[in-house]
Order: sequence, then structure tokens, then C-alpha cells
Amino acid sequence: MKVLVVEAEEATLKATGIMLNKLGYKVGLAANCDEAFRVYCNEGPHDVVLIALKFVRGSGAGGSKFIDALLQKNPEQRFAFITASPILKKP
Repeated sequence: MKVLVVEAEEATLKATGIMLNKLGYKVGLAANCDEAFRVYCNEGPHDVVLIALKFVRGSGAGGSKFIDALLQKNPEQRFAFITASPILKKP
């Protein structure tokens, strides 16, 4: 299973990548939506795109455009979201 992780905080990005890799997932890492789109295009579809919620909520972050672009490439693309919220914790 391939997972693309989109997270701006370098420590969280690396830790999530290491954790998923140890669990047997093939992992792509990106620090922003532009980089994530390049990774997605170069490495092909991913089973899940795990994206920090701040990319979707922030007006300048480009998350909604990124999601729309991926859905145009692959209407079946699945997404999951992570956040630093005390209710929904990042791994």
C-alpha cells in the first residue's frame, strides 16, 4: 500500500514516514501541496493521501486545489487528514 504524507512540520513529516514505513507501507513525503503534487505525478497514484488539515483550512495553503487536482487525475483517490488539534491528534 502506498501512502503520500503532506505535512509542513519537518519532525512530524519524518516521524510519520518512519512509522508508516516500519508498518510496511511505501511512503512518499511532501512538505507542501506543490511538492506533494509532483510526488504524486512522479510516483503514480497512492492508496491514501494523508494531508495536514491546515493545508485545507488555510486560504493560501492550496490544499483544496491540490485535492481537486488529484481527484481530476484519479476520481477514486482516498484522503485522510491529520491535525494538531487536541481532539484529533497527529501520529
